[in-house]
Amino acid sequence: MKVYLSLGSNIMPDENIDRALEYLKNIVKLKSISTVYKTEPLGNYSNYFYNCVIEGETEIDPFNLKKITTIIETEMGRKIKRNKSDDREIDIDILIYDDSIIEELGIPHHDIFEKPFVAAGLCEVAPELKIANTETACDISSKMIKIGMTPLFDYTNKLRAKYIDG
Repeated sequence: MKVYLSLGSNIMPDENIDRALEYLKNIVKLKSISTVYKTEPLGNYSNYFYNCVIEGETEIDPFNLKKITTIIETEMGRKIKRNKSDDREIDIDILIYDDSIIEELGIPHHDIFEKPFVAAGLCEVAPELKIANTETACDISSKMIKIGMTPLFDYTNKLRAKYIDG
């Protein structure tokens, strides 16, 4: 099944995005990594975030995939009980799972419609993908203001060289 995940970190983000991909490569065949964006912290966060979207393939069902991504987050130091505005080592969200709509898992993920770096990353890795059989990620992204997003091309290329075959 095709899966799209978003990754975000604002605690040692260069190390933690890389580390999360190291974990994920064992459960998802990584096909594409969007540009990693450095984004300004909003609210009470203390540090800039690094954010990206990955495209992959997995045989793991979406409910078990969610359990595994939560285990990865915990293993990397993210607290299970936390405030929404706590800084984080890693945040892994399932954006899209094949063409499924799974309300109890929040798939498709609301961040696609709310966060420009998520929509832009998804647009980059899957420009023709229709979200819930309506608009494409690029349609959604084109309507968003993208202030405070700095593309990290060198870092992105390093990750692609390490994790994407061919």
